[in-house]
Amino acid sequence: MSDDWGQVNEGYRHSISTADLMITNHAKFIMKVVAGYDKFESSDAMIRGNATEHAVNEKLLDDTIDLAETAKQDYINRGGDGEKEMNFSMACADVMYKELQSRQLNTPTEYQLKLYDEKFMGCTKPIIGFLDWKFGNNDTIVDAKSTARVPSVGKAKDIRQQSLYWGMTGKKYRMALLYASDKKCNFIEIPTQILEEQLDIVVRNFKFIESCIERFTTLAEWINAFPYPNFEDFGWNYDEELKQITIEKWRSLWHKH
Repeated sequence: MSDDWGQVNEGYRHSISTADLMITNHAKFIMKVVAGYDKFESSDAMIRGNATEHAVNEKLLDDTIDLAETAKQDYINRGGDGEKEMNFSMACADVMYKELQSRQLNTPTEYQLKLYDEKFMGCTKPIIGFLDWKFGNNDTIVDAKSTARVPSVGKAKDIRQQSLYWGMTGKKYRMALLYASDKKCNFIEIPTQILEEQLDIVVRNFKFIESCIERFTTLAEWINAFPYPNFEDFGWNYDEELKQITIEKWRSLWHKH
């Protein structure tokens, strides 16, 4: 494949992560989605979050299990090796579970439900996503976030995610975010007006991406269609290798097509 290859993989599918990359860091989108520099690496924090949600789901399905022990074992089974993150997961699971119980969200009808739509709202590329919990009996979909810092309001990218899933599930569920640390939590239900506005933003970004895919065949064309990136942006944190590769690509292809 040429170093100036500029066509996405034939199996490309939209996701909330691709929309967010285009919104927050177009250079990273181009390098990951178009140029193929998409190396996935799991972290202890990611393992912590997955273990926390798994344990809570198991507890919701069977109240007799030991919640902390389930979180601990799942953290270990997923390859986690940090005691601090493991203990955080155990405590966070308890906070998260109690919050769901307090809101009568006791029995999920779906967990990690895959969403897939080939022609959603006029898009020409398929869209894929995964729900955390659907509480069908309560008409509520909850996305859980294990975090050291519990925000007072929903984060923009998380609201966009829930807005997309709201649209993909027929706009008939209440959509909520549950941020939880090892000590406290914040349950945020997203108003319908915000869901509508953010869904429109996500879909418009999908369609913009599709227009770029149709127009550009080389990496130089992609690079020169966008402003020069801000390489000091926090979005490059923990991604130094990709940052340096991207800087080199921009230096070599900027205004050269």
